[in-house]
Amino acid sequence: MYHYVRPDPGPGDPAGEDLSVTPEDFAAEMDYLAAQHYTTMTLGELEVVRERRAPLPARPVVLTFDDGYRDFYTDAWPVLRRHHFKATIFVITGVVGSERYLSWDMIRELDGSGLIEVGSHTVDHPELPALSDAQARAEIVDSKKTLEEHLGHPVVAFSYPAGHYTQREVDDVRQAGYGCAVTTRGAFARAGDPALELPRFRIHGTRGLPQLQANL
Repeated sequence: MYHYVRPDPGPGDPAGEDLSVTPEDFAAEMDYLAAQHYTTMTLGELEVVRERRAPLPARPVVLTFDDGYRDFYTDAWPVLRRHHFKATIFVITGVVGSERYLSWDMIRELDGSGLIEVGSHTVDHPELPALSDAQARAEIVDSKKTLEEHLGHPVVAFSYPAGHYTQREVDDVRQAGYGCAVTTRGAFARAGDPALELPRFRIHGTRGLPQLQANL
């Protein structure tokens, strides 16, 4: 689970520092995956495997990027493309095109590459459990509808904002037609995990390549 790929904002922004992997560190991490012969997959491809409709590739890893920051396009995407790596990005549809976030043209280009899966991260990135039933459902359903209108195909992956959810949100995600969803619980995704509550390991911006190596 990545967020920003950008220069370290420094100790004056501890939350941002933790969420920011420098472009140099990110390149080193992707070089390591390539050198160790890992096979990248999208989250949707993983779910096909989990449904026993395809075999699991050798040394599989799913790279996910939350929030849809513009630096994914400028700093992460060139590295991924160089390695022909796949990834899943989770877009907050209500902020697409604003200063720090991907534009629709960027999102369509990424989606059309065949390497990047676009998933939903709601419309406004709220604390879903704090919303009314109707508000929570709209965040989950409307973001999917908007993405599908812009991309022209079904969107199957969802990420719970800040990893906060209850059974109500899981039910809403299922009823909206998503096939898989990720949390922020730090663990390996195993065959028996519910498809709509998959865990991920967070990549912290201050720990560099050793953290990725330790997780793997």
